[in-house]
Amino acid sequence: MKLSKIFPHIFLTVLLITGLTPAAKAALVNSPWQPVDLQASPNPGDTSGIVPFANLIRVKSDGTVAPFVLPFNQKLVITYVHFNLRAVNTSLTTNVDLRIGPFFSRPLMMTNGNAAFIDSLDPGFRINVQGFNDPRYNYFYAVDLKNDSIIPGAVSVRLVGYLVSTP
Repeated sequence: MKLSKIFPHIFLTVLLITGLTPAAKAALVNSPWQPVDLQASPNPGDTSGIVPFANLIRVKSDGTVAPFVLPFNQKLVITYVHFNLRAVNTSLTTNVDLRIGPFFSRPLMMTNGNAAFIDSLDPGFRINVQGFNDPRYNYFYAVDLKNDSIIPGAVSVRLVGYLVSTP
């Protein structure tokens, strides 16, 4: 085939791909089934051992970050958790319970002031808007199971999940 016959086809293909890429990207970014990647850390210098849900930031698919607010008509289903605690007392060795409000907890053994876990959860657990915003239990923390007290330290969390509409 001659180059003069192939060139228009190549040109139209490149033009079509270039024109449709932004539309496809926009559709993917706004998809309700797209994973929601959230991260939370304590404010600098905060060693209370408590991190509120309000500290969650969403890492978008393009790499930018924004504060995360759970939409009123949706629930957040968490399918992956990475929870880390570094206690102020770096020699602390005890049984702890790492908690995400009343929605999820994981008992572990803390060694040398550190406790952490990574877990994929199937089907996951849900957090509704009321639970997300209720100041009685909308935070991440760790409890020393010997004396049932919150362990002072630095908590960091990464959650991955998706949003579902509520009826």
